[in-house]
Amino acid sequence: MRFGHHGLRALDRTRRVHRASQYPEYCLAIAVKSLIVAYRADMKTNFLPFYVASGAVALVLAFNQACAQPVILNPSFETDSTPPYPGYGTITGWLADGAIGDGYGLNEEGGPFADNGKVPHGTRVAFIQDNGVLSQTVSGFIPGERYWLVYRENARGLCCGERRATLTAKIGGTTVVTEHEVTIVGGSNPFRLVASDTFTATEGEMTLSFTKGGFGDSTALIDDVRLLSRGSLQLAVSVIDGSFPAIRIQGIPGRMLTLEYKHSLVPEGSWQPLLNVLLTNGLDVFVDSEAPTSHPRFYRAWQP
Repeated sequence: MRFGHHGLRALDRTRRVHRASQYPEYCLAIAVKSLIVAYRADMKTNFLPFYVASGAVALVLAFNQACAQPVILNPSFETDSTPPYPGYGTITGWLADGAIGDGYGLNEEGGPFADNGKVPHGTRVAFIQDNGVLSQTVSGFIPGERYWLVYRENARGLCCGERRATLTAKIGGTTVVTEHEVTIVGGSNPFRLVASDTFTATEGEMTLSFTKGGFGDSTALIDDVRLLSRGSLQLAVSVIDGSFPAIRIQGIPGRMLTLEYKHSLVPEGSWQPLLNVLLTNGLDVFVDSEAPTSHPRFYRAWQP
């Protein structure tokens, strides 16, 4: 049935954490367990990421570099305009199987299907009303490398009788997120963050698929689909308020992250703990209000 018969088918700390969207999208992705960034009080807004390779220190200026990750087309469903009410339509980059038919499309926040929750990224989310598969072929995998699938989900809330929506996610035929009920977040609450177990790529191109199941006139909502690797750990540093370094951290959601500092990269001297936090959403900005202005401070971070 279309549209339904009832109308419409972390850590406690004193240092402040600022919204990541306030800072530019600079990044450096490299295949090492930890990254090091340097700070000087007079650096203004320069981003100076360091990394350690084979015991040598290399300095890299990162100016809006592209981070090497598998390429998902239209991952946040922002490419297309919102179809006419109630939102049924094709989605660029994504293919629907015959079971779904035309029972899928796009909604903006407050739409007939996206009737609860705050849109996680951009202004649109994908909805899947009929049971079936929405998929695309993703390129850029490195065979033998480990990856994680991360996305946001929600369910239509105000319609229609007894119902239950489920989702399953697969990569190349391997289930990475087992079938589970998609809960309704309600109100203006954030969509639920889903992070898969680690999986190993077997080919350079693999099919990413979401299978919607359940019963009744149920609808699943999806947004902000990402594929991450260990190289997804990214650090950048800028200066705010004239003196304090803001360390922008991006990594694998749902995993612990350790941030440490030292004043020199010479072998003598140990790294000092600064932050241990569960990187809940995969993004955080930490302001080190105790950093000295008289000499540099180096930071490093890693995830297990």
